[in-house]
Amino acid sequence: MEFHAKEQLPGLLDWMRQQMKACGGKTAVIGISGGKDSSVVAYGKENVVGVLMPDGIQPDIDYSNGLVEFLGIRHYVFNIQGGTGGILDEMARIGMKPSRQTTVNLPSRMRMVTLYAIAQSEDAGIVLNTSNLSEDW
Repeated sequence: MEFHAKEQLPGLLDWMRQQMKACGGKTAVIGISGGKDSSVVAYGKENVVGVLMPDGIQPDIDYSNGLVEFLGIRHYVFNIQGGTGGILDEMARIGMKPSRQTTVNLPSRMRMVTLYAIAQSEDAGIVLNTSNLSEDW
């Protein structure tokens, strides 16, 4: 399926307004991966806070940095390595070996927790989860 940004933009903006109105939000907190979902949703720099969340050293973080610079949005770089490492260390301490599923999914879950923590610390901030947005187009 071909993506046509100009055709999708009005619907996306309506969706964002509905999300903000539904919860009384004024600041959308968005995880910025540098992909198309976060690129499109980061529209409207005055109402957006981007959060880049590498897990330690992330070779492709340049895409995310380039996106927030290009869009001119306020952003944080929040390294989640301490959170993921802390959970894995605690599992080891109690004698539990993490499954492959745990090690693969843990960074994504830490990123969502981070977004909520930042949103709750912003003035009327809400999390806009873009992870499945492109599937709706």
